[in-house]
Amino acid sequence: MRLPTTWIAKHKWIDQEIERLDPDIDYAQIWRLAHAYRINEFAMNFFYAYVAAHFFSTPQGGRTVVRAGRGKVLENQDKRFSDTNRHTLTWWENNPVSAETRRSVGAVNKLHIYYAKQYPDDMTNNDDYIYGLCTEAAAFHRFREMIGLPGYTSAMQITAYRFWSDMVPLFQSGDGAALTGWPADFQGVLDVMAKFESRSWPYTEDSVIACEAVRKQFAERYFPRPLQGIGRTMVLAMYPEHVLKTLRLKAPNRFIVRAVRAALKANILLQERVLPDPRETISERLTAKGSPSAGVLGVGACPYVPEASPVRQDR
Repeated sequence: MRLPTTWIAKHKWIDQEIERLDPDIDYAQIWRLAHAYRINEFAMNFFYAYVAAHFFSTPQGGRTVVRAGRGKVLENQDKRFSDTNRHTLTWWENNPVSAETRRSVGAVNKLHIYYAKQYPDDMTNNDDYIYGLCTEAAAFHRFREMIGLPGYTSAMQITAYRFWSDMVPLFQSGDGAALTGWPADFQGVLDVMAKFESRSWPYTEDSVIACEAVRKQFAERYFPRPLQGIGRTMVLAMYPEHVLKTLRLKAPNRFIVRAVRAALKANILLQERVLPDPRETISERLTAKGSPSAGVLGVGACPYVPEASPVRQDR
């Protein structure tokens, strides 16, 4: 289906605006435009459950969120998602040097330092934090490739790398130390992830419990009881091989995996190519609803002002 040019010009504004911008300079605005508008809370919750397995499947990741059965991932699952989502969307909504982003990351650092006192061997490993930030930069890229869509364009790879390079200095490990070993480019980000994931991580019950908890939270929030198995299977169908291997989980039937990934692909294509682009970010929409998952809206955010954006001459 080919949409009329005039309709595209009026309703599909996000890609047009991104095209006007320079990823070497306007990367914070491009990141916000590309990630914070077309997504909804259902998709954010699904992505939370998918990405969390990358972190929780390691022994230290599972242990520090389960906390001997007292972790928020078990006792207050929706709040755990909302808190994580609020921080993530605050970073997307505002540029890395904004006061809102700095306050958010500062709160995360304090939380890590607090729990490092209880789990010093698990919360002070520099590699875990670098892997986590690499995952923040490249998770959508790899997710798209898994469901049969092209990954990030070269311009978006520059955007992702520059945005998250600015975020890295804000974070500390659990002992308060600055992070080291951030890669030199986006390919380096992917290489760090591949190397970390290729390690032979031992199986632990905590990791299984933690990953099961986030699948359960997603399913119970969005599916009626008779269909909650579908919700859990949807997340499981997106687990990469290294996660399945570490957790000793069997992937769903290959036809189910194909169906889930095809449905996700179709939904993203619908958002990107057919449906009108939203005029408000997900945080703006969630704030209007009074949702605790909304990112903090700050004066440093990049507003939608296409008329004021200079047109690049080199494209």
